[in-house]
Amino acid sequence: MKRLYFDYAATTPLDDGVRKIMRPYLNRKKGLFGNASSLHREGQRAHGALERARFLVARSLTASQDDIFFTASATEANNLVIRGVLKKYFRDAEKCNTIPTIVISDVEHSSVRETVADLERDGSARIVRLGVSADGVVDVDQFKSILDSNVILISIMWVNNETGALQPIRAIADVIKDFRKKSGSTYPFFHCDGAQAAVLFDPNVVGLGVDGLTLSSHKMYGPLGVGALFLNHQLHQHIAPLITGGGQEGGLRSGTVNVAGVVGFGKAFEKCFHIQKKENKRLLSLSNYFIDRLLDAFPFAIVHSSLLRSPHIVNFFIPDIQDLAMRLDGAGLAVSSGSACSGRRALRSQTLVAMGCDEIEVKESVRFSFGRYTTQKEVDEALKRIIMTVRN
Repeated sequence: MKRLYFDYAATTPLDDGVRKIMRPYLNRKKGLFGNASSLHREGQRAHGALERARFLVARSLTASQDDIFFTASATEANNLVIRGVLKKYFRDAEKCNTIPTIVISDVEHSSVRETVADLERDGSARIVRLGVSADGVVDVDQFKSILDSNVILISIMWVNNETGALQPIRAIADVIKDFRKKSGSTYPFFHCDGAQAAVLFDPNVVGLGVDGLTLSSHKMYGPLGVGALFLNHQLHQHIAPLITGGGQEGGLRSGTVNVAGVVGFGKAFEKCFHIQKKENKRLLSLSNYFIDRLLDAFPFAIVHSSLLRSPHIVNFFIPDIQDLAMRLDGAGLAVSSGSACSGRRALRSQTLVAMGCDEIEVKESVRFSFGRYTTQKEVDEALKRIIMTVRN
């Protein structure tokens, strides 16, 4: 029985063209393996490749190359923004007597949720967590009501990694812009975790209105172990590094850069950017078809979805069926029962809890995610195996 992969929201396979681009930087005979910080010829070749990748990412974002910083993961990028802004804030002697506020939503990825919880335990920051509607979306009016002069950072994800719900990022950005204009302050800054979004949506940071945007290579058919962070020029002066050393990445992220990985990321991002609209339309058709056929077979099933959703994620619950994700794995379907970033532990979905789902629904919901290599034939076969698994 052929195994079928439906976990693209966790990790996408490495694109063959990206693999080809990376290969020379891993080959000693090509002379492209140098340290990008070294002054010799090999080092300068590596540096040129690094900056070329930075250019490709910046161009896709309609940003400046100086605003792009490479990291080892999206998790590191999220930590850099949250901890870095707070660290720099406390370096300002005039503000040290104030405990600042950081705002997130109740449905953030664990790399944001656990980071702010850590700061809260230390007493470094007051954390405000925005509730969401039953379909997992933040209320902009509620957001307006919590803004005050103590808020220094807002971090809201663009696409939820478990349900695909789209947050109103542009509307939130407009509220923040208006607040800063009226208060005359540079705070609060607006960071967006775009790890699940950039593969399918136009990541134009000017149009989006964010001050910081996190990206993940392995969500867009690039190599594992590479992330990127867009920071606008204003935010450069209001963030402190977490990793110090040789001053790489504009002094914000010291350490020898993974040139081969970054080169692959740049190429992967460029390719995704060029096919976004076409792929978005194709995946929307596939996922809508999947949902319709699923509900035809199981009218009592619950699909956790908002009207505005990413087309590559479908999260659903079939009542009275236990251990569905595990049983589907036995049926040859690679699916998820939540976020992949749980250290291989069976954790409760905080997203579904925030959406008001009961304990059984939280435990037994399954996430299917579709990608570039998902075909209509695979979707039909998956539906057939789901029906057989549930009815048996």
